[in-house]
Amino acid sequence: MQKALSAAELAAKYPDPEFRTGLTELLNLQVLMADCIIADKYRVSQDLHQPLRLTDSGERAFEFLTRQKNVPYPEARLLCLLEMWNVDVLVDPIETDTKALAKALGKEINEGKIRFPYLHGRLLYDKAADLEISSSRTLLTPKETQLFLDGTPQGVFQAGCYVTGPFGLLRSKEQRFLDPSRNVRFHCPDVACDILHRYTLQTADDAQIHEHRPKITKALERDSREPSDWGTFLRDGNSGATKAIFNDLTADSLIYLVGDCLDIAELRSVLSWLITETGQLFEALTECGLPTAERTARSLNEAQLLQLICIADNRHITAALDSLVLNRTIIVPDDEVRRPILNAKGSGPYDMVAELNRCGVRLNSRHLNVGPLRLRRLIGDMYPLDNEQERSELDWQMREELAETTEARIEKFIQKRSPREVVSSLLLVRHSNLIVATESLQIRDELLRDDEDRVNSVLWKLGFSISDSLDNYSDFWRYLEATKRACQNAGVNPQLFDVEQIRREAGPFFPELEKVLKDCLAFVTWALLTDHYSSERRFVYRPHIDMPAALKTLHDLQPKDEQGRRISFNTESTLYALVRGFGALADHLEAVRGRGDELLRDEAELPRWAKAQQLQIFPFLHSIPFLDLLPESQSGIIDGLRRQSERMVAAEVSDVRNTLAHPRTADVVKLALALETIEEVVPFLRTAGYLRQQYRPIKTEIDQAGISVTTLSDPFGQTVLMHEPSYFDWLDMPPAMAGVHFMPAAYFYEPSKMLRFVTETSSAFSDLWRNFPRRQKKRGITTSSARPSSVLLGGQRRPLND
Repeated sequence: MQKALSAAELAAKYPDPEFRTGLTELLNLQVLMADCIIADKYRVSQDLHQPLRLTDSGERAFEFLTRQKNVPYPEARLLCLLEMWNVDVLVDPIETDTKALAKALGKEINEGKIRFPYLHGRLLYDKAADLEISSSRTLLTPKETQLFLDGTPQGVFQAGCYVTGPFGLLRSKEQRFLDPSRNVRFHCPDVACDILHRYTLQTADDAQIHEHRPKITKALERDSREPSDWGTFLRDGNSGATKAIFNDLTADSLIYLVGDCLDIAELRSVLSWLITETGQLFEALTECGLPTAERTARSLNEAQLLQLICIADNRHITAALDSLVLNRTIIVPDDEVRRPILNAKGSGPYDMVAELNRCGVRLNSRHLNVGPLRLRRLIGDMYPLDNEQERSELDWQMREELAETTEARIEKFIQKRSPREVVSSLLLVRHSNLIVATESLQIRDELLRDDEDRVNSVLWKLGFSISDSLDNYSDFWRYLEATKRACQNAGVNPQLFDVEQIRREAGPFFPELEKVLKDCLAFVTWALLTDHYSSERRFVYRPHIDMPAALKTLHDLQPKDEQGRRISFNTESTLYALVRGFGALADHLEAVRGRGDELLRDEAELPRWAKAQQLQIFPFLHSIPFLDLLPESQSGIIDGLRRQSERMVAAEVSDVRNTLAHPRTADVVKLALALETIEEVVPFLRTAGYLRQQYRPIKTEIDQAGISVTTLSDPFGQTVLMHEPSYFDWLDMPPAMAGVHFMPAAYFYEPSKMLRFVTETSSAFSDLWRNFPRRQKKRGITTSSARPSSVLLGGQRRPLND
């Protein structure tokens, strides 16, 4: 028996860096081969084993396999690569023709002899939803696996520099580790279950290479039952890789974002940018027989595009995404944050996940608040404290902070101010600070429009939310103030100039008022009448889908008058209908209160955990959430909606607009009264939560019992509190994050458990994942969870954009 070697002993035996490099490349190819999928009749080709040069240890294992275990020659040689090492390496990394080996592997991938599932995007997720197989099973047989993969593209994975995909095996400019997987995700039929289940695809067990795999283990155990410490040997000799792993501004998970969050048109734009703006893809395109021109992307499918994009390094892919988002080729709405849906695992020690919003790409940790740490580092980069002049400059800028040292001043400065205040005060104070920030955070400053964009981009890249700068109704408030001011300036005897000024200011105000009231009426109708728990997107409001549906619901509920007419509610509704719509909704809610028994949820629709334990409460016992609110909340909603509708009707809000074409003194007075009413009604709607005002966390306190209280605030300073843990943590309502809409008027448990929602804006991303989750049809026993838990996002559901 031989003695296993330590990493230090291996380093002494193999000091040549070329040995380590060659061994790493072989190991990367071995990873791809070990986790691929092959069919029953697969045989190892000559091209695949011929490039291998076995070491003495490898030759001994080979002789044992062929002479004593009757393993065929090709399989015996390839088994040495698949096992790779024991006390010593089995394949010589210097003498082996690694380039020929990679070419042979690429050919087998191209020909479909070796398969990888394409797990990016939703192709196989949707295919799994259509499987005629019970969701209680976790494994597909090899035959089922081959049928399942039939007609689908080769999967895109990466081991080191090698990228698999429809073009075989290509070399990337970036070392990544996107290990092959055989797990296909799906949602079971149980609507109360949020777990992403998985089918595991199986390779052919009776293929000769797999049939003989256990035999090489016995061959190696003759020398030693314990292998040498090859893993540590390779890690210790690659300081560059270690540094890359701990770099918090780059991560392999960037590819998961590209694969899950871009539609095919957006993927094509990324590839076209990389082709035209970098020289990184020229060699790969030539190898694939593709023209090295922008038009190349037009005819490629998602898998082909993704494999070619993976050829570029992370820095250039980030630059491509940032540029395309900022120049609006890829349109990301203001409140959208794209995150991987099915491939949401983080990478590196910080568990980094790539995210995309209107400012571009960033890497954010799922478990560590990296924003403050990066901000402190950025200040150090802007003002190197080993330079006395820089230290003196920073001391002067933070002179209001009473502390003995510069370092202490920095900490106080950060702790007493919001991230936006810190960045705004330091970023723009001198040009060199902006240069440092844009270079270290990879920000495309030349594409930014103004200083606000610069501040938002820095905050976003650091890891902070920028939704604190968003107000969905800022235009409305601005137009309201301008119209009020014009009326006040006109006085009691408006002149021609005053009339023109009023007409000019009121012109954009009334369309904006229509927009606000329509948005409010649709949102509150949807919020109070939709069965959110049975919805495919629980507590997620999609204006492009839910607004028309909610207004149609309200329209259909209206009784007809004696002439068979009723008020029309739709996306084209006028002010006349909208100001009366809140009263119509109040009337319907009052009628619904008497139908509680008939609107009870069917027993089969209750989550299994609802009656199986007592630590969590399921309050939504009716198919209409309004009926599950506390009685005083129901009464307050009905009275409030009705009263505001009556006030707007009495103030002739819808009629005043029509008098502005040729206003008289009396019309100006009416306008002033209408504005006064609107100025009271809309804030009421806002404070009740009927407007989709965005809240953001501003403070979290945790006591000695582990109970946390998070304070969230909207742009007007209205605050709500969220306590954790609570009796309602399993409802799948949005967590305490930026962008949540709270509805204080709609509370279902004392003292402050209210309905809360998030908005999902229409975009290529939301269209791509529109019907997610897509559940299997019921086919016998399912594997539903005893409690809802989203493995996508750490146990808390988020909208596709937040």
